[in-house]
Amino acid sequence: MHDASKEPLQSAIPRLTPSPIIETTWAFAQSCILLAAIELDLFTLIAQGSNSPEMLAHHAEVSENALRRLLAALSVMGFLQRDGDDYTLSPLSERFLVRSQKSYMGDVVLQNRQEWDAWIHLSDVVRTGQAVRFINEEPLGGPFFAPLDEYLFPLLHPLMHMICQRLEVGSHHRGMQVLDLGAGTAPGAIAALQLNAGAHAVAMDFPEALARAQIFAQKYGVDNRVEYWPAHLETVELPSQRFDLIFVSHVFRILGEDHTQRLIHQCYQSLKPGGKLVVIETYNEQGTKLFPYIVSLNMLINTRRGDTFTSQQMQEWLSTAAFQVEAWPNVGPDLVLVATRP
Repeated sequence: MHDASKEPLQSAIPRLTPSPIIETTWAFAQSCILLAAIELDLFTLIAQGSNSPEMLAHHAEVSENALRRLLAALSVMGFLQRDGDDYTLSPLSERFLVRSQKSYMGDVVLQNRQEWDAWIHLSDVVRTGQAVRFINEEPLGGPFFAPLDEYLFPLLHPLMHMICQRLEVGSHHRGMQVLDLGAGTAPGAIAALQLNAGAHAVAMDFPEALARAQIFAQKYGVDNRVEYWPAHLETVELPSQRFDLIFVSHVFRILGEDHTQRLIHQCYQSLKPGGKLVVIETYNEQGTKLFPYIVSLNMLINTRRGDTFTSQQMQEWLSTAAFQVEAWPNVGPDLVLVATRP
């Protein structure tokens, strides 16, 4: 006999499907879609007025039929807005994916392709605990970071400028000494020198990175006040009580716990009393966001000891070195810690 009383109960039970597994398996395709759009310069062409698939196909010199499929995917992903057969940019794409914008991130996205060959070996890395390569060591470090640092400058320089303004760098005494550790293109040093005409700076990094830092310093008219010191941050020995301000941006995660604590102590003894260490870093708050875990795995794949750390861990290391530590919320997407030597 048919028992109809069971039907409502069965229909009320949520149906478990493999959709999350399938979507995660195909997540790489989203990266490919965005990369293709950037390589074809679609966002810039749309910003210039090519809104229809026909116009875009003509200016990008691509197949219109194939392009329509790509545009449809980009609209679902939120990078484009669709109105009938025409496309316009989302606010996100307009700000970060149009080549003429100062905040253009297209080159950063394209640069990320070099990660794929390493990430495909993640299972082997987990089995052995051994990285695929060492991006923070020679001979790979300089060629790896130099172009990436250049592409990131338009994003980091405004952040550093805002931090320097909040620290009132412009009103600091004449002869202020600034150190940019792991400088890349030296956005921190350049921002400080722009605000304080009497300041001088040292940029420390791989020689290839420093060559690009000098180009940016020349562009902003501060090159005559910058010294360029090649260095390896795991073993660097800093001069005693020379600096008033030190920047360390996205370095801790590459060095790992032991070398980070060593670098913190080096920074402490290299600051004058009252000097400040500014730390900018991706941080892991134990389960609230996925991206820090991705960064942690990226360090596992690409470095000997790198990892992500919690805000509390980093603040404890700074306090152990005798710094007075202040966390600055809502300054940027990453953690900003300002540590003062008493």
